Amino acid sequence: MSVPLQTGKLTERSLRVGDSRKIQWRLILELMLTVMGIAIIPVVFGILLDLRLGTAPIVTLTMMFLGLNLGIIAIYRRIGILYLQLAPPDPDEKTQPFGGDPC
Repeated sequence: MSVPLQTGKLTERSLRVGDSRKIQWRLILELMLTVMGIAIIPVVFGILLDLRLGTAPIVTLTMMFLGLNLGIIAIYRRIGILYLQLAPPDPDEKTQPFGGDPC
C-alpha cells in the first residue's frame, strides 16, 4: 500500500507501511567491513612489522592510530552520503550562513 507523495523531502518508498522498521543489513555489513579493513588490518600489519624490525610497539601504535582515524573518516563519509540520499537538500530553500542574521 503506497501513500501519494505530499512533500518534496519524502519519497514514496519511505512512506510505505513497515518500511522504516526494517534493519538495513547491507549498510551494517558495509560499515563492519570498513572498520575491519581500515582499523584492524593496519594493526595486524603493524604487529608483523614490529616483530620483523624489533621496534616493540612503535609501528603497531602508529598503525593503530592511523587505522582508527581513517576508519572514523570513512564511516563519517558513508553516513553523510546515506543521509543525503534519505533527505536531499531542498533547492528552493534558502540556506543561511552560520553566525546568525546576515544583515
